[in-house]
Amino acid sequence: MVEDLNNLLNNAFVPNLWLPEDKAIILEMARTNAKDEGISIDRPEALMNYFVEKTKKMLHMVICFSPIGNTFKDSIRMFPS
Repeated sequence: MVEDLNNLLNNAFVPNLWLPEDKAIILEMARTNAKDEGISIDRPEALMNYFVEKTKKMLHMVICFSPIGNTFKDSIRMFPS
């Protein structure tokens, strides 16, 4: 879980988060949104980058951890983001 949070904080993207059919739905919605903004994107990689950039702009996170014990300190050292 901490690795996924680290990925979100670093680049607003978690690899292998979606199933292929879910990713297809997301890309289609991103294509529609890009068209509404007057942007023409055809490649799936470019659409995914568009989606991630839009997500990055709107993503807000609140993360709460208990500072008790060495587990928290070890996690912070392994995942500094």
